Amino acid sequence: MRYREARAYYCLGMNTIQRLAKEAGATIRIGRIVMIDTEILNKYIDSFRDA
Repeated sequence: MRYREARAYYCLGMNTIQRLAKEAGATIRIGRIVMIDTEILNKYIDSFRDA
């Protein structure tokens, strides 16, 4: 999913989505497009819930 789609899906701002995706290692670069692996990002976000 692209950043723009992730913003709507997670109800977060662009900077927050970019930061979380990079911290989680969930970014995939395809040419000039950056995609987010949602499975990795979801696991990363869920790790904060368990804390």
